[in-house]
Amino acid sequence: MQRYPEKSLKIYSRDFVGRINTMVFSKQDAERLGFVNDLKDAEFFFSLFTFRSNEEYQKYMQNDYPYNQPKDFAVIVKNYRTLQVYRLNEQ
Repeated sequence: MQRYPEKSLKIYSRDFVGRINTMVFSKQDAERLGFVNDLKDAEFFFSLFTFRSNEEYQKYMQNDYPYNQPKDFAVIVKNYRTLQVYRLNEQ
């Protein structure tokens, strides 16, 4: 949030867990987060490493969009990546 203090941020997450993770932010920062329903409308993608399909897992393994975008932030617990935030650029 400190990297982008000037605006609201459009975020895409495949499921509700991405929204729950925003509870770690202050109320002021959390209010700046706007979740969108389509990846193409987002500025950021929350990857939770719980792949809902083999197709999504293959995208990750092959470094396909959006997994090939710049990684802006990650949460790592005991050497296990639990959350990664990608800054989305135009495809």
